[in-house]
Amino acid sequence: MYKYCMFNESIKGEKMTKLTKKEKAELHESSKKWLKENIKEKETIYYCVTKVSQSGMSRNIKFMYHDGKRLLNLSGYFSELCDYKWNGDGSIKVQGCGMDMGFHVISSVARTLFDDYKKLNYQAI
Repeated sequence: MYKYCMFNESIKGEKMTKLTKKEKAELHESSKKWLKENIKEKETIYYCVTKVSQSGMSRNIKFMYHDGKRLLNLSGYFSELCDYKWNGDGSIKVQGCGMDMGFHVISSVARTLFDDYKKLNYQAI
């Protein structure tokens, strides 16, 4: 896992350093706390597949949430919460095929936050 800005700003040109286990745990907890404070049960999370690998075995997906005022990119928080690889373009890399991988990530987040995979709604855009 590499250090990056939680608000998805580009850090091109900066040296990337590996996170320690403690730093990784802190990011996980801060992501979980922020998501629990800002995303309520039965809210809709939107996602967009931005790239599919040539083999079809992985894809880059952006996850967004509209809070009534603005559209927020949640991909960085989801990356830390569920240990997905962060891409510098504002998406996360999800391995797998044969199912709706956007649903898979959102249900994993819902299970982590609310102990039930059905607690968040989702919509592909």
